[in-house]
Amino acid sequence: METSKTDYYNDKQASYYGSDRDDVFNVVRKFGKFENALEVGCGSGALLSSLKNGGIAKMVTGLDPYGTPPEDHILDHFFRGTFEEVLPELKKLQPFDLIIFADVLEHMEDPWTVLRSISKNYLAEKGLVVISIPNFRNFYTLGKIIFQNSFKYQPEGVLDKTHLRFFCKKDIIDLVLQADLQVELVTPNFLHKESIFFKKNRLKYINMMSLNLFPYWIADQVTIVGKKK
Repeated sequence: METSKTDYYNDKQASYYGSDRDDVFNVVRKFGKFENALEVGCGSGALLSSLKNGGIAKMVTGLDPYGTPPEDHILDHFFRGTFEEVLPELKKLQPFDLIIFADVLEHMEDPWTVLRSISKNYLAEKGLVVISIPNFRNFYTLGKIIFQNSFKYQPEGVLDKTHLRFFCKKDIIDLVLQADLQVELVTPNFLHKESIFFKKNRLKYINMMSLNLFPYWIADQVTIVGKKK
């Protein structure tokens, strides 16, 4: 029996949808405060809740085809569905001065058109788009391909079986530029994660020990911030 795309998402662990994404949170707060934030693919809404509780975003809206926020989360609006499906409701709430794609665009067939359309039509003037995308060009992923002679798709991570597109740093930058956004920041995610213990953020310590010589060779994710011109 053929497995559907929905089955792959339903089989994911709850933690896949429930991460508070402290790496993305720490990047967003560097750019000040926002009136109206939207997260596409918000999962359980943990990141949006952190932004609102932290006073970073005043109004928060999330949408996700599979994740569902718990009742105690403080999202102002949540829509279950894809961007296209909830478009009529989003039009009532626009413009957004912050739009977040935290590991979402790589799941789409045409992320270039999606990002360009959303940035053009739903992002406020001088608004920011914050994007986190898996970095295909890292030692661990390339090593597996070279030495195991196989992609060997995983339930999550860079080789997540639900990923449709793959990006390296230059591709991520081109993605933002093609959406007619000005690049404000490009950074490895591990630099912004909490690092109390080595196991929780070992990449940060590996980067320190390697004197920051090849951060994008060890980074499993890259965050980029684009600003509407």
